[in-house]
Amino acid sequence: MDINDEIEYLRLWESVLQAPIGPDEDLVTAGVDSLRATTLLTRISEAYDVDLDLWDLLDAATPRRVRELVKAAAADPVTGR
Repeated sequence: MDINDEIEYLRLWESVLQAPIGPDEDLVTAGVDSLRATTLLTRISEAYDVDLDLWDLLDAATPRRVRELVKAAAADPVTGR
């Protein structure tokens, strides 16, 4: 997957949430509970070959901010973070 393709990236989120989500929508408001957060992290890790943790997701709070973390992690070939 291409992290620069925002539509594809948001579809990943929507597949987990089973509902539409905007790039600036708050994760808690969108219904992200611990199970969905873990599923999102797994899917993001597999799709973009990065290593984020639950706190990264919660601190970022929106899909757009998580996407920026993914971009930064993908740019670091040593740690993937």
